[in-house]
Amino acid sequence: MPDVHDVERCHRAFYDAEAPARAPGWRLDPDCLRVRDDFVGRLRAAEARSVLEVGCGAGRDAAALAGAGLSYVGLDLSAGPASVVRAAGHRVVVGSATHLPLTDGSVDAVWSASTLMHLPGDGLRVALDEVARVVRPGGLLALGVWGHDVDGEWTDPHGRYFRRRTVNGLLAEVRRVAEVVGVETWGRYPDGGHYQWVVARLFRRRVLRRRS
Repeated sequence: MPDVHDVERCHRAFYDAEAPARAPGWRLDPDCLRVRDDFVGRLRAAEARSVLEVGCGAGRDAAALAGAGLSYVGLDLSAGPASVVRAAGHRVVVGSATHLPLTDGSVDAVWSASTLMHLPGDGLRVALDEVARVVRPGGLLALGVWGHDVDGEWTDPHGRYFRRRTVNGLLAEVRRVAEVVGVETWGRYPDGGHYQWVVARLFRRRVLRRRS
């Protein structure tokens, strides 16, 4: 398993350099747009007022979430993308998915797309515990990651780390803290890679993690 600090340094450098190209005008996959619209509809039905985006990048989803009438806050590990989102008029903080800088039960929902598969070791589990801490009991989680038919790890040519779980492996982690209310996959590649999408409702008895 790679050192978490090395992984974070590599990802910061990559996404800081990529931030201008990944601005909100970046074209989104139709499936990503579809599930985003679906999640916004779920939030409206639940009368949600606030949403935290974990891994906001350069803001491809920020405008849609904030434009739905939600109080939006984005979080990203890299300062470059965060500055792009901030310049667009959205609230954003620089920080880690494993140490969310929010108080307990302070948001109604979390949206996280193509971010948490970059966490090595038990990072996903810790991040989901943090989600369970900051989202009010009964609130919603939308989680998208690149996964695979076979559990494993991979580092791309840019040095970005990927923890590739099977759908069942991802669901096992989510079900520790939430009731899954929707799951689907798309974008399958010949090597077994594919996108995994889960929507879940946080348990009313939240799983809390003592923060240092």
